[in-house]
Amino acid sequence: MEQQFKNYFELYDANNNGHLNFDEFTRYCIDVNHKMGIPPPQEEDVKKLMEKYDTNKDRTISLPEFIDLMFKCLEITAEAEKQKKPSEKEKSDLEKRVGVTTEAKVTA
Repeated sequence: MEQQFKNYFELYDANNNGHLNFDEFTRYCIDVNHKMGIPPPQEEDVKKLMEKYDTNKDRTISLPEFIDLMFKCLEITAEAEKQKKPSEKEKSDLEKRVGVTTEAKVTA
């Protein structure tokens, strides 16, 4: 998985120096939000995120820092998915696909 993160990091490291500067990191954040269907982050939010994960305080995000960020994102996503309750439409769609109700009765 770290190799995938490295490949992703390299997409945003436009100057190929092994670090994401503020502009490169901002591009990453905008693209992630776009893929998630949410509005682009505010500049202040990007600054805060960068400050949090720039552990050596060189005002860039290195590959190890980026990997830490990615693992934290996965952890947060997994936790959110565990807490997510399916909507009635999602339950209905699942029941139709599987042929079972949410009470585990066979409907087919």
